[in-house]
Amino acid sequence: MGISILIVDDDKLLVEKLEETVNWSGIGIDMVFTANNIRQAQKLLEEYPIEMLLCDIDMPQGNGLELLEWIRYKKLDIECTFLSSYANFAYAQMALKLSSREYLLKPISNADLETALRRIVGIVQEKQQKQKKQERKGENEKQFWEDLLVQCLQEEYWIERAKKSGYCTPDETFRLILLRVLEIPDKEHYKKEISLYNFVITNVLTEYVETTEMKLETVVHVSDLEPPRPTSPMAISLSLTGRSSSEDTILSP
Repeated sequence: MGISILIVDDDKLLVEKLEETVNWSGIGIDMVFTANNIRQAQKLLEEYPIEMLLCDIDMPQGNGLELLEWIRYKKLDIECTFLSSYANFAYAQMALKLSSREYLLKPISNADLETALRRIVGIVQEKQQKQKKQERKGENEKQFWEDLLVQCLQEEYWIERAKKSGYCTPDETFRLILLRVLEIPDKEHYKKEISLYNFVITNVLTEYVETTEMKLETVVHVSDLEPPRPTSPMAISLSLTGRSSSEDTILSP
């Protein structure tokens, strides 16, 4: 995953100098965005994935603290470094409250700035690695439940494997459900709309299951396994987990 930074300062000459002279690639930053006021910065933050912010505080059209407050309100995962001309305790205190990583004073050498930013890059890279690991875990978990459904295996081995892998807790039980959802009007129409059908059905089932004490682990469409007949119903298999006193069951309408 690449890392991008947004420089926000009303001093255009300083922004250009930083953009051109800092060794961005050397500290692990792949893309540099620039803005000269809060409005420009907000637009960029809404349009592009940006991981880091290097921002002045005192600016004519809104200060950097207001921008960081807006970022926190929007729940954007951005690491902020302030670069200010003022050693103002109130500013520094507010920056700390808003979880800014650094409060640097102008003028600053490129070497000192790069050292500070390199620390932030390390934090971002660590977060990206954790996110990637979590995504892989989610993909593995989804594949596990799909394999369980597709192969129609309910042996003890699969339940124990799920518990050892951390996909469920020892006191959770499982239910496999075969659900008839709708009639497929014709084969050609179904081929064109299959992605939409699958999306709608999965979302409706997820919302419904969330109203119970169960958790929807995965949905497997019978049509994903074999070509549907023009008049055949769409069958859906679901894997549900949750705390329940009932035994593992298979339900079929």
